[in-house]
Amino acid sequence: MPRLTNLDRVFVGGVILACFAALILQAVAICQQSLVADEPFFLFSGYRAARYGQNTLNLEHPPLIKMIAALPLLHLNGPDENPSQLIFKDASREKYVRLSSRFTLLAFVAVPFLLSCFLLGYSLHGTRAGLVLALSMAFSFDVLPYLTITQTDAAVSLGFMLTLAAAIQFLRQPTLLRASCLGVGFGIALATKFSALLLAPAVTFALLSARGLNFDWKRRIASLSLIFGLFMTILYGTYSLANWNYDSVTGRATISAYCQNQSMLRVDDQMRSYEKMLLRIERIDPMAAQWLTGLLGLAIQNNMGGVWPSYVFGQVTAHGFWWFFPILILTRTPLALLTASVCGLLGWILYSRVGQVTLDPYRRNTVILLFLATGTYMLATLSTSYNMGIRHLLPIIPLLSLPAVLWAARRHVTGCILVGSLLGETIALSPLWMSATNTWWLGNSNPTQCAVIADCEYKQNFLALVEAAHRRGIESLHVAFPLLTDADADIYFPDMVRVNSGSLVTPGWHAVSVFIEDFLPAVTSGNKEPISDNNPLVELDGAWKSYREGLWSQGEDRGYIAGTFRLYYVPLRH
Repeated sequence: MPRLTNLDRVFVGGVILACFAALILQAVAICQQSLVADEPFFLFSGYRAARYGQNTLNLEHPPLIKMIAALPLLHLNGPDENPSQLIFKDASREKYVRLSSRFTLLAFVAVPFLLSCFLLGYSLHGTRAGLVLALSMAFSFDVLPYLTITQTDAAVSLGFMLTLAAAIQFLRQPTLLRASCLGVGFGIALATKFSALLLAPAVTFALLSARGLNFDWKRRIASLSLIFGLFMTILYGTYSLANWNYDSVTGRATISAYCQNQSMLRVDDQMRSYEKMLLRIERIDPMAAQWLTGLLGLAIQNNMGGVWPSYVFGQVTAHGFWWFFPILILTRTPLALLTASVCGLLGWILYSRVGQVTLDPYRRNTVILLFLATGTYMLATLSTSYNMGIRHLLPIIPLLSLPAVLWAARRHVTGCILVGSLLGETIALSPLWMSATNTWWLGNSNPTQCAVIADCEYKQNFLALVEAAHRRGIESLHVAFPLLTDADADIYFPDMVRVNSGSLVTPGWHAVSVFIEDFLPAVTSGNKEPISDNNPLVELDGAWKSYREGLWSQGEDRGYIAGTFRLYYVPLRH
């Protein structure tokens, strides 16, 4: 066995330290981010499915990752409890639920996701590329904060990476074992989120394009059967586990509720025509009926215009902007990755022009596979009304980073510079990663940092707000946030004053969410796309208008605090 040189020892030591740094950053994200808006409901949905075998909540997302995140909650009592009673019973209960569920996802999602990124990079360009890709994702502030929260985006990204890494190996040498890995990865993605269907063209391409010794039509059919059988087993098995105590009466009532616009989805009357069909399917196969109900509901809500209007740079729309995600990539991608991506693409163009880039059939098919996966997903985002932030791009962020990674991985020095720069930028923005833009956009100091409300205000900065107030010596703070529930206020702001709509502006310190200052006024602004008068946001804006304008006229602006709040001081007037 060859002896390691001093340079090799330094490299290995650096990799080990980087892995520890990645775990520390995840621990910071787990401990310093409050439960985001969807988390309590997702956890409660998974808890109900895993403990009582009733998958009757949140059919718009398959149940796999919700049940995994809810595993530490299974010993908690109460089949009839709602999310507030289960999770926000008291401060110790909230802390236990938040930390235990997120550390569970650290083991089952975050670490496997980073390992799958390594596998993808390794499949493309060896160990160094794998390490640079994995560490780049671990240190990118647009990826880091989402890996352990109870949502479906990180888990479906894991499925994407596993599927594509297996597909690349299958293109290299098609075997039944590699076909099995491909089927498992695709199954994990499908059992986590409906957007995994966008992987189907890439999977089909890999199956049709693979060439190899003795890989005749019989083996191709066998591979197809194996892939189909495995992903169907995982998908069907997930729904079966979530319905181990399935009751037909309850199950049919749930499907009818979705069709009658009585669920969390907004479908108006456009799903009523599917009710009879779905109930017929339920009599034959309840699991298939649940899956189709969720898929149809999401598709209809997307076509109608998202349930939540999109806000970008002061513009509001109920149907999404085609340029939303491209702009998001530019403003949210870390500066180091943007710079390295430009270098990588320029290098590719230069070498192509001088004829130094030649692709054998395997590499050509690999490039097509990655372009197909990325392009299919990106085209879907351009047409969607779900402009919900950078987390919806998580499945392709590693793919979009490949030009930067492959360029940087050519040399130890450039790889270390890229990874080190990402780490430095992430530490500088800690722990306000969800609401921060990249440093060329001025990060947390940018007055327009709240251009994208979906990323900025997701209830993630409540703990940071309390800590920032205490650092400034503010013991009594008025907190104004329309979506703040009684449970949120009792847990996160026990010593603060909760401001309600219509409240008078009183002397003291006030922290006002960007939701009040930026989003609600834009909803009712006359020069933007009109939002229907019966939209609850219009009524909400009217309810908060007097408080907002009173604060602007009487308060002293003290700048942003905790990323998504503006701090005002209202002096005592005689």
